[in-house]
Amino acid sequence: MNTRERLLEAAERLFGERGYREVSVREITRVAGCNVAAVNYHFGCKRDLYLEVFRSRWLPRTQKVREHFRALVGDSPASAAEVIRALTVSIIDGPLDEEERLRHRRLMFRELTQPTEALSIIIDQGLRPFFSEVVSLLRPFLPPSHPQDRLFLSVLSIMAQIIHFNVARPKVSALLKQPYDDALKARIIEHIVTFSLRGLGLEAEEI
Repeated sequence: MNTRERLLEAAERLFGERGYREVSVREITRVAGCNVAAVNYHFGCKRDLYLEVFRSRWLPRTQKVREHFRALVGDSPASAAEVIRALTVSIIDGPLDEEERLRHRRLMFRELTQPTEALSIIIDQGLRPFFSEVVSLLRPFLPPSHPQDRLFLSVLSIMAQIIHFNVARPKVSALLKQPYDDALKARIIEHIVTFSLRGLGLEAEEI
């Protein structure tokens, strides 16, 4: 791994664990095994290193999940249930391994609770395009009279459910008193699909 990649690796881990403000350049370079001048040489400053972590690490993982979703849902999904199931599977049981999932959520939640310029990368380049795609795929399955702002809120609620069940795995497992294994993931996925369809006002036969 070259110096630039070692810096990104160390920065992603430290920023995810403690946030942008609590991590120094000196600490990043110590973990990366290089001198302080390397940050200036490769990125310009700590701020630009932080933004590059999101561009080169966080965004590609988001795109990886989105591509998995597209592969599952296809060009012409047959139902709203199919769209919601593909979205849920892509996040809960998708292409990211455990280490990638941990790094991804730590970095995102640190930025959401302690926002910086990187928030616009998360929203404008990561979440908004994905959100808009889900909205456009669900729209044909709803009546024309269904308010667009209600659909927006419904998709936000669906995503919130999925994210909660994905990041709160130890809590979910403890409350249900069963391991977070493939069987539980399958139950959770179907629960989210059914619950979300009810929230959209779709009837049982449409599930």
